[in-house]
Amino acid sequence: MSSAVELTNRAVGLVNEDPAQARRLLGEALAADFSYEPAWAWFAAVTTDRAERKFCLQRACEYRPDAETRRALAELDEVSAQAPPEIAGFLEPERPTLSTPPDRGPDRRRLRWIGAGAVTLLVAGVVFFAAGGARRSPVYIAVAAGISSGVHDRAVSMVNSVQMQLDEINAKGGVQGRPVELLVFDDHNDAAEAKRQAEAVVADGRIQLVIGHMVSDTAAAAAPVYAKAGIPAITPSATSDSITESSRWYFRSVFGSKDEGRFQATYLATVLGATTASVVWGSDVSGQQSRDPFVDTFRQFGEIQQDLRIDFDPARIDASIAEAVARLKAQQNPGPIIVALPALRAEKFVVALRAAGIETPIFGTDALGSTGFHDQLTNSAWGREHPAEIVRNMYGVSPLPLDSLSGSALAWANRYRKRFDINPTWFTATAHEATELALHAMADDRVDLSGKDSRSQIREALAAIDSPKHSIPGLLAPLYFEAAGGAHFPISVVRSNGKQYESAPVQLADYTSTPGATVAQDLTDGRAIAAGGKLFARRQVVSTGLNLNEISGLDTRAGTFFADFYLWLRYTGDDGVSDVEFVNAANPNLKLGAPIRTSTVDGETYRLYRVADRFKADLDFRHFPFDRQRLPILLQNRSLPDTRVVYVTDRTILEQSEDKYLLSGANSEASINKVANWRATSVAFFQQTVGSSDSLGDPNIDQAAQGIFNSQYATQIEISRDLGPFLLKNLLPLALLMCVTYLALYIPAAEGGATSMGVTAILSTAVLLNTVTSGLGDISYTVALEWGYYAFIMLATGVVLVALVRKNLHSAKKTVQLRRLTLGARIAYPLYVAGVAITYCLLYAG
Repeated sequence: MSSAVELTNRAVGLVNEDPAQARRLLGEALAADFSYEPAWAWFAAVTTDRAERKFCLQRACEYRPDAETRRALAELDEVSAQAPPEIAGFLEPERPTLSTPPDRGPDRRRLRWIGAGAVTLLVAGVVFFAAGGARRSPVYIAVAAGISSGVHDRAVSMVNSVQMQLDEINAKGGVQGRPVELLVFDDHNDAAEAKRQAEAVVADGRIQLVIGHMVSDTAAAAAPVYAKAGIPAITPSATSDSITESSRWYFRSVFGSKDEGRFQATYLATVLGATTASVVWGSDVSGQQSRDPFVDTFRQFGEIQQDLRIDFDPARIDASIAEAVARLKAQQNPGPIIVALPALRAEKFVVALRAAGIETPIFGTDALGSTGFHDQLTNSAWGREHPAEIVRNMYGVSPLPLDSLSGSALAWANRYRKRFDINPTWFTATAHEATELALHAMADDRVDLSGKDSRSQIREALAAIDSPKHSIPGLLAPLYFEAAGGAHFPISVVRSNGKQYESAPVQLADYTSTPGATVAQDLTDGRAIAAGGKLFARRQVVSTGLNLNEISGLDTRAGTFFADFYLWLRYTGDDGVSDVEFVNAANPNLKLGAPIRTSTVDGETYRLYRVADRFKADLDFRHFPFDRQRLPILLQNRSLPDTRVVYVTDRTILEQSEDKYLLSGANSEASINKVANWRATSVAFFQQTVGSSDSLGDPNIDQAAQGIFNSQYATQIEISRDLGPFLLKNLLPLALLMCVTYLALYIPAAEGGATSMGVTAILSTAVLLNTVTSGLGDISYTVALEWGYYAFIMLATGVVLVALVRKNLHSAKKTVQLRRLTLGARIAYPLYVAGVAITYCLLYAG
């Protein structure tokens, strides 16, 4: 007999020339394998009957629910599904109507049917409520990106980021109880195509909001279309300010070109000390809008040596790049070069520049600050031959340096990496932020997703996210929009270390006043920098590494553990950044002490310390004994706020595999874990900002609303119980009690032993429970294991009640009722135990 695969392949070849034979073969394929999704999909394609098509799409979606199938099915909402005749023959027939037998009293068959019906209703109820009730119609959003373009990987990462976010929100019930579906539109990163795709979005009619487009030219082309149709849009990567300034319907989840240009000019002059600079920019919207604020701001500090425009006309671009490189080579001191070009054209320019022997620092705009662009350079033909030269003195602007991830951002990055087997980029992160803003707006109580004004209401909900007070949590910082729909977003500088980008050792942060000092004093002393109408503060970046040697001595009652580790700090500038404390040390007087190794090379200081002491952990036993505990080591500066210093993960840590984090720094072949009956499963490193928005009574803080915040570096070790020995030791007595109590149901009703056995089981269980949970300390909540013990106490109580009723029935000589009760109890007991066991497996398996 042919397989479903063979029959489907034969059918595919006949779809055009003999549709009837193709239908017959597909029917045979589904008879061979009813769950073979490609056969259902092809049957949906070959049939001309809309009812049959809906039936086939429903089955295909059931076995493989991809977006394309769901879209096709959504178009048939008003059609009633009907099985094709080729398939109807092997569908399960309807149940016949059976005559009702005469009433003979409650016999065993009736009892079995009643029991089966009750179980069915119970299961149906659980499934209904677990699914959140009846499925409501979906809400649609669109992603518009240049999938068929030279930056395909970045476009796909953007789509993947949005889809992952939607999958996670749908798993929690969706938005306003409705699932959110994603529709993808490919604009090729071409302005004309972007306009056509925007018109397709409008024509679709279902889409509530658009995330995209990727670049400024395509976003600018699509903006009027969305504005005319009244569809809100959020771009995660197009930085041109004119996009959001010219349309009240367009928003941006990344910083704008004006802020970026001012920032770059200030950084070049005040951090890198440049008094001259050159700028190379493209003949597109983004190039012009990146160039203008940079030039205007840098002229406050020095001179622009070369101001070079690259012509993007395909017939001129190569010659235009060559002319720019020649002029820079002829310039005696061009200074650092700002490159405001799209990634593919920037790669051509950088390769030509370095091949010409020009080694001056290159400072790229956001398109050049991604890991993808760094990889483009090192994987180019010239870059493979000259790996050191191609990225030497290479700087870029980035919203997401991977060494500066916070705890929530790191968790998100790990989920993305696990799902797609690739590291996220800043494009991925800002797409996540755009999705977060979109979902927040759609969930607003004032938005009626079924109403005709839903798009306008979503736009108003987005516009209301307009200040820190109204912000929502983001991966990198609180998310909110400034004037004209642009996001308030931190800007970071990354620098190539030859292998990858890392945070530059000095950053510029938004200025906050120094306690006891005026703005004028901070400007005079260099703590504040004024440029482009904004105030900045210099912030030292400390590359921080922590190598664990051992964790041991977990005290679950006191919530402490012992840790032995090496700690190192790498930084440029003032040594005050090494004055750190461990905020969760059990000993409040714990200090780093003298470093065991120190050096300074090219202005960069390195210090190595060894620490061995006890630390506090906030242990959560709600899932005990299936709990996973997180043991933190938290480091922060004693006095400097987060605007002056930030601690980020050192590159040597980032270059290691996560498995190596679990190996001892003192013995690379030994595990860090020395905690009895626990397993160390992972170690994470991340930075976070902690503090208070209040002044905490400090009279030197002039603006209480600014508060006191610190950069904190966290190492988090996750451990899980070794369940095998624990369950064997602590649950075996309970299992024996269950068996003994069950035997009580087989003791003759005339004897009284069953009652005493049940009571003894209840008392013994209470003693066991107290023994098992005695090591948890004082907790105010019920742990998972306690529910199991309580369930058994209820079961044993039921056995006692059954024993008493059985004895009464025996005394009354009601033999039939006694027999039924005994049989029912003997059946119900193991079913109850199995139900509790299954519940625990569903809740805590894995």
